[in-house]
Amino acid sequence: MTHVCKPFSHHGLALSASALCLLIGTAACDNATGTARADAQVRDEAASQLAEDLPPPVTSPEDTELARQEKDVFEALADQPVRLSFTVQVQDQPVNYQRFFALALPGELVEFDIEVPPDTEQPFTFELPDAGESLTGEAAIAWKAPDEPGHYRLTIKDPNTGEQMEITLFVLRPLDEKEDGVLNGYRIGEYEDVPLAGNPVYNKPAGLVEYTEDMEGLPISPHFTIDQFLCKQATSSDVKYLLVQPALILKLEQLLENVNARRGVEADTIFIMSGYRTPYYNKSIGNVPYSRHVYGDASDIYIDEIGNDGVIDDLNDDGEITRADAAWLYDMAEELDNTALDIGLRQGGIGEYGANAAHGPFVHVDTRGAPARWGR
Repeated sequence: MTHVCKPFSHHGLALSASALCLLIGTAACDNATGTARADAQVRDEAASQLAEDLPPPVTSPEDTELARQEKDVFEALADQPVRLSFTVQVQDQPVNYQRFFALALPGELVEFDIEVPPDTEQPFTFELPDAGESLTGEAAIAWKAPDEPGHYRLTIKDPNTGEQMEITLFVLRPLDEKEDGVLNGYRIGEYEDVPLAGNPVYNKPAGLVEYTEDMEGLPISPHFTIDQFLCKQATSSDVKYLLVQPALILKLEQLLENVNARRGVEADTIFIMSGYRTPYYNKSIGNVPYSRHVYGDASDIYIDEIGNDGVIDDLNDDGEITRADAAWLYDMAEELDNTALDIGLRQGGIGEYGANAAHGPFVHVDTRGAPARWGR
């Protein structure tokens, strides 16, 4: 359903204090969270807790075919603008991409605040999901997630320019519904009860995205789809579960933009060799329990635009595929991380890995909230 932005347009949602503040712009409604604050506990963690020190699964022919399928998806979207002339605060993060996403538990209030360009004549309009309850203002939306997990779409339109932003709203399956480490037939395992060193970024997640086959190829940003971040574990379950944090996608989008600008090419995406891992799977491959992969804000990555052959491209143009190509990508990631706070991104870990019998060279990137480096 389409709605024109009017002050205090109410669609079945009781005015909470936070939603009311959103619409009237009260400064007292600064809804900062622990994960949005700079990490005050920057320290030299033990290497066993810092590094993702075991290889992810073997790069397989299936991975190569997946890369080709992803290329087809992004080529179909290539004519759409990547960045828009307006910005939306999506859960406290500034976003100006033509497509993005948000995460919410059932019943949770999700808030969007539009930074309207000056001299805008016609008001923005919204296409709201039929599910859930909503409240709209001149340049703001508050949406109460429905009780049923799934994915829903919100569209924000600027009639002055014809631009629009599509936001996929993922209503999570609460983790407290799992029994004996299993959620709807999919083995999750157990998260650590106590966050590492009391750091809230290691709190166990409250819910996971419920993935079904109809979500294959579903874009969550201009250059990434939700299925790129699925856990590699084998399952006979009809549904799978994963978690991918918006902060990670914002960082990967910016990294891809920087890589393309530096190399003078147009890679469609970054290949995600390993994204989300369930605690069960993470333990089964011998990784450290506090790996950022289990929290949904880490990826093992490489650029595979040339040939889509499941191996990193010759990024440093020396005519060979070696660890030096991962080093080139590491340097790009570090350059971005060093300026992350200045451009509204989260800092995090970066690790460099060479090839072995299981995989080619790659780089680990995460958004833990404090710098961490390894592999050099």
